[in-house]
Amino acid sequence: MQKEGVTDKSSVFILNTFYKVNDSFNFVTTSEMHKMYKATGEQWAGNTGEQVAPDSASDWNYWGLQAYVDGQFNSFKTKLGRFTYLPAYGIAHGEYLQVSGAQVSFGDKLKTTFTAGENTQYVPGGTYASMGYQAAEVAYAVKPDTNIKLSYQRNQSNLGLVPQVAYEHGVTHNDDYIHYFEGGFNTKLNKELAFETAYIKSSYDDDNKGYYAQLKYKNAIPFVPKTYDFYVAYHNLEGNSIMYNDLRYYGNMKGVRVGVHYAPWDSSLLTVWYDMQKYINAGNSQPTGGVAVAAGERDNFFRAQLDFFFK
Repeated sequence: MQKEGVTDKSSVFILNTFYKVNDSFNFVTTSEMHKMYKATGEQWAGNTGEQVAPDSASDWNYWGLQAYVDGQFNSFKTKLGRFTYLPAYGIAHGEYLQVSGAQVSFGDKLKTTFTAGENTQYVPGGTYASMGYQAAEVAYAVKPDTNIKLSYQRNQSNLGLVPQVAYEHGVTHNDDYIHYFEGGFNTKLNKELAFETAYIKSSYDDDNKGYYAQLKYKNAIPFVPKTYDFYVAYHNLEGNSIMYNDLRYYGNMKGVRVGVHYAPWDSSLLTVWYDMQKYINAGNSQPTGGVAVAAGERDNFFRAQLDFFFK
């Protein structure tokens, strides 16, 4: 969380590899190398359990963050290993939660996906939590530019990654499963304007609902230089409504994001966005819970990212 000025400075290098075994199988890996130039002790205490001195530097690597076999059998697609998964619109469950297990999907106009295994999040110092996870998802193409997406997920609650508000309410964690529903649609309003929205609900008794909406103008394509898009999004996610996502749409937060994508060169994409958001209820800062915050307290955030793609 940023109180005044810039409190955290870091850089990230992500390496994706793709190896074609044969016409049916591919082997895919993702690794991340992080370098923290300036850190706050409160932030890292929540991840590793160790206090890091303010303004200290640290490095850490996620080798083999993803490592899975990707298969194609006629109309069936499979994944086996450790992979990221974004059901529906990726609000309730995002790509920083790796699923160690198996996935099968089939269908064209009506696409169905089943996933089973364990949810795992990797953080500095090792694995943060692993728990049972199953999901079923359907995506229906109403028209070429309009889709409806629905997902049901259940996640074991005993080993962490439960939403922050659950901690604050003193929920007892056991081997029970928490159930999550996410549903929404996306469509083209005209040739250059796209809209998408999603509703999220969990089986927690309190603070269990959320919604998200985004309006985007034009479309940036990494392999077409000088293409771009602008977007504005609104998110309102109660503390128990989601598991975790890497979109930085965290539980117990609501606000507006404005962003832009731009392809400066062939095989590149620049992403820049700014969040104007605040906490719904009093509690701890996201994502690590290191700083106490009041209801309505702001947590604005800026991000700039440049990606390169290799054909």
